[in-house]
Amino acid sequence: MSDTFDESISSARTYELATAPPPPSRAPRVWAGAILLLAGLGLIVLAGCFLIGDILLIADPVMPGEEGFMHVLFLLLLVIALCCLAGAGILFVLAVRGLLRIMNE
Repeated sequence: MSDTFDESISSARTYELATAPPPPSRAPRVWAGAILLLAGLGLIVLAGCFLIGDILLIADPVMPGEEGFMHVLFLLLLVIALCCLAGAGILFVLAVRGLLRIMNE
C-alpha cells in the first residue's frame, strides 16, 4: 500500500503558478520628495539673502543722487525675495503631498 502511495506522489503533476511581479520600488519617489523639500529650504535661504540685502540698503545712508536707484533696487530685492518664498511654499506643498501619498499606499 505504501508503494502505490509513493508512486502516486512521485508521478503527480506539478504546475507552476503565475505569481504577481514584485511591487515597484518606492525609493525614487521618496528621493524626489526629499529633493523637493531641500530645494524649498534652499529657496528660503536665498530669500533670506535678498532680505539681508534689503536691510543693508536701509541701514546705509543714501547719497543724494542715488535715491531713485536705491528705491528701485529695494523693491526689486523685495519682489525677488517674495517670489523665492512663494516658490518654496509651492515646493513644500508638492513634496509633502507626494510623500504622504507614498506613505498611504
